[in-house]
Amino acid sequence: MRHPNPVRGLFDVDFAMFVTVSIVKAVYLLVVAGLVAVLVVAETAIGFEVNRLGYVPTELGLAAAGAPVVTALGVLMTRLACELLVVVFRIAEELQTIRVSLTHRH
Repeated sequence: MRHPNPVRGLFDVDFAMFVTVSIVKAVYLLVVAGLVAVLVVAETAIGFEVNRLGYVPTELGLAAAGAPVVTALGVLMTRLACELLVVVFRIAEELQTIRVSLTHRH
C-alpha cells in the first residue's frame, strides 16, 4: 500500500507502506534533467572546439551527431528502469491487498 504522504512514509520503520512509487517520479525527472544538462554541456564544448579549430574534424562531427542519440537512449533506459521499479512495487502492493482481504475473510 502506498503511503499518502511520502515523507511520512520514510519514517515507517515497519515498512508497511511503499514510498518508492512516489519517489520514482522525482528521480526520473532529475535523471532526465541531468542527461539533458550533460547534452547541452557536451554540444557547447564541441561547438567551442570547432570554433577554435576553424573546421569540423570527423570525430567531433560524429560526437555532435551521436550525443543526442546517446541522450535519448539514456532517457529510454532510465524510463525502463523506473517502470520496472514501479511494476515490482505495484505487484507487492496488490499482493499485500490480497493478503489482507484473505485474512479478513477467514
